[in-house]
Amino acid sequence: EPPAPPVGTISGRVKLQAYLGSSRLVRFIASAVAGGVTNYLQTNDVSLSFTAGEADYSIEVPTNTTHLSAKTAWHLRKRQAVALVSGSATNNFTGADWLLGGDLVTAIGSTSIEDTDNLVNAVDLGLLLGYYLNGVGSDPMIGRADIDGDGAVDMVNAVDLSILLGNYLLPGDGP
Repeated sequence: EPPAPPVGTISGRVKLQAYLGSSRLVRFIASAVAGGVTNYLQTNDVSLSFTAGEADYSIEVPTNTTHLSAKTAWHLRKRQAVALVSGSATNNFTGADWLLGGDLVTAIGSTSIEDTDNLVNAVDLGLLLGYYLNGVGSDPMIGRADIDGDGAVDMVNAVDLSILLGNYLLPGDGP
């Protein structure tokens, strides 16, 4: 059996646009880029606990990682360069690098992050409007449209719709 490849640790903070909820699954993708070619090394799905829209994370990645991206099933992907020094790095997805909302899981019957297209478009808007003024309750299909995580699709305010329209036609970064 070959030895395990060396690993490094990347840690930092993630901020989700206008997020009021307490937890979200964040997908981190570690990649190595050389000569314009991207080699996808590892995908980590991490359930993070958020306070005021921010959460700390720490993941192990291969030591040849040069880039890290973060994405949720409600937010566009953000990708950053990584510089591991002595096996560790700090990368914050905050400030100008926070995750913008509005990219929703639009596949019928799915709540999986794989079923987003990393673009805020008319399909996302149609899904949100289809569940407009509904509480999430225990229905994960309605929850797909609750961008701000407050348990409802704009029953009290228009935050979900405002986020989506404010980011309309924006693409996320590549993995």
